[in-house]
Amino acid sequence: MKRDASPRPEDSSDATSALTSRAERKVATRGRVLDAAAETFAEREYSAVTVSEIARRAGVAHGLVFHHFGSKQGLYRAVLDRFVEDMDSAFAAGVGDDPGDAIRAGLRAHLCHVADHPALAQRLIAGGRSPDSDVREASQAGRDRALEMMAELVGVDVDDATVQFVGRTLIAAADEASLNWVRTGCRVPVDHLVEWLVEVGSAAIRGAAVLDPDLDVDTALAVVHTGRRPETGSTVV
Repeated sequence: MKRDASPRPEDSSDATSALTSRAERKVATRGRVLDAAAETFAEREYSAVTVSEIARRAGVAHGLVFHHFGSKQGLYRAVLDRFVEDMDSAFAAGVGDDPGDAIRAGLRAHLCHVADHPALAQRLIAGGRSPDSDVREASQAGRDRALEMMAELVGVDVDDATVQFVGRTLIAAADEASLNWVRTGCRVPVDHLVEWLVEVGSAAIRGAAVLDPDLDVDTALAVVHTGRRPETGSTVV
């Protein structure tokens, strides 16, 4: 009698479990390497760090680092990209609130994330001036996404030339403030810094009318300060 070669349900289930376990181990290993790399790159400059050192710190074989990231440069870029994604997530945490509260919650979460990871934050925030193309690209990507989120919250067109000019300038100023805040030991209470950034941003929005008199700055200011759009004919001071 011929034996039935069709897979049994339990065999299929075992195979799926094995594949899931391998995928989970792969994700866990990648995360462990990223964590080790982030700690190591935060401690020393890129040129002083070796892949072997990161592998030892992560408790993985040297070849696994190359398997997951291709090269030391690829690993470094992955660390920077994950940090930008974490900052994006921190900023986006308050989007369920009204826009004014969401902006403040986002700024606060961003600043707290920077304070929790000062070395990498300083390297990334200063990245716009870095000779390293990966650092510059990761830094700019973070700024672009921050501008998109802010524009959506206040209800302005992110592609408008004046919005781009004022928004990029504001984000660069906020980054510089974050950098100085960390370098001086975060002495200013975070909530005070958040309100100062909101006031600086409001002044910049108000001044945008000088660049483009047709820009609806009153609506943007009302959203920032009250979470609501002004009634027709009202003026925001």
